[in-house]
Amino acid sequence: MDEALDWLSQQPDMSEPRRLVGTYRAERTPPGGGSSFAVTITVWDAGPGAGIYRYSVEARADGGRVATGNPERTIEAALSLVHWQDLDGDHDGC
Repeated sequence: MDEALDWLSQQPDMSEPRRLVGTYRAERTPPGGGSSFAVTITVWDAGPGAGIYRYSVEARADGGRVATGNPERTIEAALSLVHWQDLDGDHDGC
């Protein structure tokens, strides 16, 4: 665990500290068709001590829709469990 995560996890007024792994941008085309739209994907790392709950992912469409999934042991598994379909729909708003 890095020093900041270690320090934060020892603070009584802090919980679930995570490190930003990266922010990514992609275009999503809904499986049923429709226009593609921009999605920002953020990957977080809670450190090795989090075990199977180490990595988590949040995806946000420009229209405001958000998709998440269960935290997982690997980045690939966390990405594969995102409920991507939650991003589909009207992208002029929520």
